[in-house]
Amino acid sequence: MTEKNRSSPLLKQETHQNVKKSLSLVNIIFIALMSATNVGIDLLLSPSFILLFSHIIAGVLIMLPLNFLFISLTKYLIDDRFGSLTLYMIIFGTIAAPTTFFGSVPGIYKIVVGIIIGIVLDAVYLIKIRIIRPILVGILGSTIWWLSTFTIWTLFQFPYVMGFSNLFNAFWNISSFVSIPVTGISWNLVKFSLVCGITSSLPTIIMCYISWGLFLKLKKTAIYARFSQM
Repeated sequence: MTEKNRSSPLLKQETHQNVKKSLSLVNIIFIALMSATNVGIDLLLSPSFILLFSHIIAGVLIMLPLNFLFISLTKYLIDDRFGSLTLYMIIFGTIAAPTTFFGSVPGIYKIVVGIIIGIVLDAVYLIKIRIIRPILVGILGSTIWWLSTFTIWTLFQFPYVMGFSNLFNAFWNISSFVSIPVTGISWNLVKFSLVCGITSSLPTIIMCYISWGLFLKLKKTAIYARFSQM
């Protein structure tokens, strides 16, 4: 056997590993479907939850954690490939752009928010200690989600951060830590984002662990075995 032939299996293995690091067409289609489903469910459930529980409880404690159920499950099923959540959130923001969801005024700024959130989440998922990763995703992901959203809203001079901070303070008095109302780009905005992130973090962490459990069940199926080879 020649040196060239002996090295062929190794080269094929390395090539296969390099391909697995990138997103295939099947991966991209799957990410798009999961993101679209996420937006669809949000659009369906969000108005009812807001009427029943108020905007604060619906947004901070229900809808954001629900988003992370889809986000985390997608990340696990795509085999942790970097860029998958950036693409997920770009699609998320693009679908939401013409609607009043993910920011009450339609606009392409939602795509910008999605890109920022997606890149940060892809970075967080580089942590390979699976048992604690949902905790870090819950805390960092939730905080970055609110910080990115509030910052873009403020840059576009939308009044939502001021209104949201007033509503939040009425629900839970945080005036000793954050100057209410929150206006403009400031350290006060960062502190308010931190408060919202920490408030969202516990249900988000729970959703991340649920998504991990779902992934472990799906991993045992023949469908996943075939999907993972694509």
